[in-house]
Amino acid sequence: MPGDADRPRVSAATIVLLVAQAGVFLLSLAVDLALAMGTDSCTSSCDNGTINVGLQLPLVGGMVALVVSIGLSVLLMARRRRSFWIPIVGILIQVALLVIGAGLMESGMHLTGRS
Repeated sequence: MPGDADRPRVSAATIVLLVAQAGVFLLSLAVDLALAMGTDSCTSSCDNGTINVGLQLPLVGGMVALVVSIGLSVLLMARRRRSFWIPIVGILIQVALLVIGAGLMESGMHLTGRS
């Protein structure tokens, strides 16, 4: 548990990291939408279900990660526990969801089109 002198710094660090996580979420939305434009060339040979899952994963999963991070951070700060690590984990989850989603979109574009 942080000492009385460390509480303002730990709380400020948590708030800064939560703002950074929100920024990473917005950046991942922009990247995800740019990746979605790559599917414009898809014909009937693309797997639209896989592409849709890959598109929705960073959007929905990232929002859930952000809301959970905010909730857990507020809860731990109210209990006077260290909470700066929660937004860091949330950022890592957001990046992982974006990478997985991009991979799914890419595999859906070429799943049935290769010979």
